[in-house]
Amino acid sequence: MNAPQLVSISDFMHRYCAAFRPGNVAEIISFFHCPLMLLQGGVPRVFTSQANLQVLFGGLLDALAQRDFKASKLDRLNCVAVAADTFFVSAAFTRYTNSGDCLERVGATYTVTRANGEFGIAAIVAHDADAVITFATQN
Repeated sequence: MNAPQLVSISDFMHRYCAAFRPGNVAEIISFFHCPLMLLQGGVPRVFTSQANLQVLFGGLLDALAQRDFKASKLDRLNCVAVAADTFFVSAAFTRYTNSGDCLERVGATYTVTRANGEFGIAAIVAHDADAVITFATQN
């Protein structure tokens, strides 16, 4: 992975993190390519349309808002190119309340693809924030 690719992926993930806040479902789902595969708690699910993603993230953000969620911060990001337009990105985030307290720490490893010059998340494996992967050929 070259430096410009790494900067582009990092920028994409920081913009995704900044978008991840209550009332912002339309912007959040713009970061995804469909179909999207989500593996959470050992259960795989596939979302085949933007409408499916709207329901998924609308429900998630509503539940987080009930817990006083305001915004997230990207704490750690590791990335490796596995093909010309495919990247594995492992990250940890801290979610904060409206008062600035830590609500929770979460982690996920993403498959990010580039289609028509645009990055998009094609797969997510949710995991503990401490399980962020350091790739053997870290870029």
